[in-house]
Amino acid sequence: MGWRRWIWLGVGGAIGAALAAWVLGGPGSDVDRTPSEADPHAEQSGLSRSQPEGSEPSDSLADVPAAEPEWLADVPAASRGPLPASLRGSEIDGSLEVDADGDFHPTPEVRRLFDYFFSAAGEEPDEVIRGRILLHLYENLPPRAAGQAAQLLDDFMALREAARELASAESVPRDLERRWQWIRELRREYLGAENAEALYGEEEYVIMLDMQRREVLLDETLDEQERAERLEAIEVRLPDRVRQARRAASAPARVRTEVSALRAAGASEDEIFALREREFGREAALRLAELDRRRAEDAQRLEE
Repeated sequence: MGWRRWIWLGVGGAIGAALAAWVLGGPGSDVDRTPSEADPHAEQSGLSRSQPEGSEPSDSLADVPAAEPEWLADVPAASRGPLPASLRGSEIDGSLEVDADGDFHPTPEVRRLFDYFFSAAGEEPDEVIRGRILLHLYENLPPRAAGQAAQLLDDFMALREAARELASAESVPRDLERRWQWIRELRREYLGAENAEALYGEEEYVIMLDMQRREVLLDETLDEQERAERLEAIEVRLPDRVRQARRAASAPARVRTEVSALRAAGASEDEIFALREREFGREAALRLAELDRRRAEDAQRLEE
């Protein structure tokens, strides 16, 4: 991915993705749930809710179904139905984490999970999507952690709605830097500083570096060497995962340029193969070599 796209599509893609998600719309761990308290009427009669009247009382509560928590009471019936067409056959993105004390631990992965479901915002109402997420939390987290995650979901939805309303009212600052600061402030207002940092901290750090890169690229007082040195200093501060992803995204164009330079310098096909193998692996290098051969044959036939 080139720097221009990161700059103009929300500095690294993140600002634009955040605004678009709010303005236009937006597998957890298999932890067993503990059953809630039995029906008080069943306790008085000596029968569980699943035990027919007249049968012998059971010594085990294993067959007593757990009552759903109050925060699932308003889940629409549609939320329990089939997924919308755009999500069918896909894997749920993101994940859910619980700390050593059994509390919900927010991470960027939970935002990915929320965004996965809200990607269907154009196909079904937000309340139906909210219900689907609540059911997923209930099925994949212990009761207390699920309730905490449900509260975070409501705060997340309030943030989306506030951003959408402000954007519709043309309250979003036009200046890129001020717009970014506006987004950061809005996140902390609705999510709180701790949750905003947990969900968006890494992304915000990367965007900060991209804005610094933008300043370097636009600084006409720098010569090429100074600019390259400053850009390299920014690059090494990126998280490893982000740096590797960017390198992988830019690899095809970069290697194509390097191959052209090698051929212009009289490099052999073995040298070109070694470069491609180092960047893409042996199988990809073999396929590229075969593509080169076919192109050479086509060019020869065309010339003849």
